[in-house]
Amino acid sequence: MGMIKVNGEIVFELFAGFSTLIAAVVTLMFRNRPNSLIGVRIGYTYLSGAAWKKANTTGGIILLVLSAVLLLAAAAEAPITLYLLVLITGVIITVGVSTYVAKKAYELEDLSREAPEKPSGEPIKTNVKPYLLLQLIALGLYLLLVAFCWKNLPNPMASHFDASGNPNGFMSRFWGAIGVPSMVWTLAFGLTVMAKEPGFFARMKRFSPNGWRAWAEFMTLMNLGFVTLSSMTVLYNVKAVPGHWMSYSVWIFLAFIFAGIVLLARAGNDQGRTEV
Repeated sequence: MGMIKVNGEIVFELFAGFSTLIAAVVTLMFRNRPNSLIGVRIGYTYLSGAAWKKANTTGGIILLVLSAVLLLAAAAEAPITLYLLVLITGVIITVGVSTYVAKKAYELEDLSREAPEKPSGEPIKTNVKPYLLLQLIALGLYLLLVAFCWKNLPNPMASHFDASGNPNGFMSRFWGAIGVPSMVWTLAFGLTVMAKEPGFFARMKRFSPNGWRAWAEFMTLMNLGFVTLSSMTVLYNVKAVPGHWMSYSVWIFLAFIFAGIVLLARAGNDQGRTEV
């Protein structure tokens, strides 16, 4: 009997599409039931019932449309590059629009009885420019590396690797080296900026400048880790580093993430002791 050949890209596309569909349905199911586990969980939605309902209704509808597009793309065997572009763009739109809707609903509602801990309306006073500047510098250095290696980058280029560092996924040179990395970087950078909204962390009540700084550090470490991973991918494709270095770069990325989680946990513990 012959072995059945499974297309890994199609499996991934179907998995992502159905996962998005499940997320959309669950979000809509809980649009009238605020909770700490499911839905658009930011400060504005915790402080306002109207903000919770509108943000989760909007987010659920966007995710529903996104899931339909993703599943259709998978059925049409769309290139993984195009699929990832749609997926990342959809996530960015969902986060941005849901936050905007929640903020507007919060501002329109009288929260005097519903949210005595509502934010003052003033941004948290902490210097975030170093974190934003560091992320911009990292992106700039990465794009310089891409420009320097551009002529030697294969098209398509290896963009995904197995545990042994062997390539098992490919993208066009533009999307593999510039498009997708820039979009992922933009998502983390945007979350760094967005978090300075007074209501973004309102569910943590008196979210301190130290807490916000920890969030900025976490997002910065995520971007630095991802830029490191993307840089190693470019270097591998121009044969500047061997394949097993890709495995090391994944561990470096995970180390950045772990360091950011530790910083967030410490900030949370410090805030808890301060309130006690």
